[in-house]
Amino acid sequence: MWSYRDVTHARRVEAALRASEEQLRELASRDALTGLFNRRHVQARLGEEVARSLRTGRGFSLAMLDIDHFKRVNDEHGHQTGDDVLRAFADDLTSRVRKTDCVGRWGGEEFLLILPETSKSAAHALLQALREHVARERGGLPRFTISVGIAELPGDANEAVALVAAADARLYEAKRAGRNCVR
Repeated sequence: MWSYRDVTHARRVEAALRASEEQLRELASRDALTGLFNRRHVQARLGEEVARSLRTGRGFSLAMLDIDHFKRVNDEHGHQTGDDVLRAFADDLTSRVRKTDCVGRWGGEEFLLILPETSKSAAHALLQALREHVARERGGLPRFTISVGIAELPGDANEAVALVAAADARLYEAKRAGRNCVR
C-alpha cells in the first residue's frame, strides 16, 4: 500500500517564511537612510572583532568619521540635501573598503569603520585617500569634507568601549586641527 501527500505548498510557505525572516534580520541591522549597518549591528561586530583579535593576536583598526559642518549643510541647503550628502558619503565609504570591513552609521553624521587585520598606518593611508576623494566637487551636492580619528587594537586599547573612545578622541583632535584631516 502506498500513500502520497503533496507537500509542495507547505514547502513554498516554509521557503517564503525563511526569506521573510532573513529580510527582517537585514532590515533590523541596517540604517534606513544610508543602507549602512546601524549602531547596534556595528557594536556587535566590534565586540566580535575584539574577541577575534585577542584570540588570534592579529590587531585591527577602528575609525570614527564625521562630516564637517554638517549642520551648515542642512541649514543652508535643507534637510533633503543633507540626506543626499549622507547617502553620497555612505556610497563613498562602501566603494572604498573591502568586503571584510564593517561600515556603519554611528549616529547623525558620524560613521564607524572596522578594518580587520589592518594596522593604523595602513588605515591612515586608506582614510587619507578617502578624505581627498570626499572633498572633491560633485554635481548637485554642496562640497563637504570629513574629519577622521583612528585607533588600533592592541596599541590604543584592548576592549571595544576604550577603542571607540580612543578613535573619538582622535576625531576631536582632527576637528581641533582645522577639520578635513585624519588623526
